[in-house]
Amino acid sequence: YAGDHTTFANLSSSLARAGRRAVAVDLPSHGATPIAAVTLDDLSPNLIAFARSFFAGARPHVVASSMGAVPAVALAAALEPASLSLLCPVGLGLHIDGSFLDGMAQAESAGEIAHLLSRVTEGPPPITADGLAAVADGLVKGRLTALASALHNGGRQRVSLVPPIARLAERIPVRVLVGERDLILDARDATGISPRIAVHHFARVGHMPHWEAPAETLAILLGNR
Repeated sequence: YAGDHTTFANLSSSLARAGRRAVAVDLPSHGATPIAAVTLDDLSPNLIAFARSFFAGARPHVVASSMGAVPAVALAAALEPASLSLLCPVGLGLHIDGSFLDGMAQAESAGEIAHLLSRVTEGPPPITADGLAAVADGLVKGRLTALASALHNGGRQRVSLVPPIARLAERIPVRVLVGERDLILDARDATGISPRIAVHHFARVGHMPHWEAPAETLAILLGNR
C-alpha cells in the first residue's frame, strides 16, 4: 500500500546478486501504471495475466508485502508458484492503523508523508529526499482513496487471508515474516494462522523487514539457514 516497485529495489538487487531473477511490478493505483483499483479484487486480474504471460508455465517464487499479500494470494491460487512469502501481510487479524491508510490516501505534501512513513519502520525509514518527493507526487493524485476504504473500516480490517493461505500451505511452501514492532498491523495475528506456514518473527523490526533487516530477509527467501 502506497509503495511501488522501487520499494523492493534493494531486495531485487540482492536477489539478482545471489543468482536469482527478480521481477517487481507496480500494482493498480500505484507507481507508473495507469490502471486503477477501486476494490481489493481489482488488484489481481492484471497481475495474474502478466504472470501467466511472462513466466510462460514456469513456477516463480512469489514475494509480497503488506497489502500486496491480497493479489499475491490470488496469484498463488491461480498459478501455484514454487513458494509464497508474505512480509507483514494484511488479512491475518482485525486491527490495522486506519489513520495511516487514510493519511497516505489524503496526503497533500511531502511533509505529511514523511511523518506517516516514520510509522512503518522502527528507526528512520531509509528513503531519500528524491524518493520521498516521488512518493508524494504519486499520492497527491488521490489514487489510494478507494483502496483505503476497501482495506479498513474504522481501523478494522475488511479482508481475511487466513483461510486461503492455509489452503495454499497444503500445496506449496508458505512463509510469513512479521515485525514485532509493527505499528500498522499486530504481529500477534500471525500466531493464529495454519501451523503448516513458517512464521519468522523479527524482534526489533517494524512493518518493513526487507528495509530494516535486509540480510535476514534475503537469507529466508533464499532458503538459507
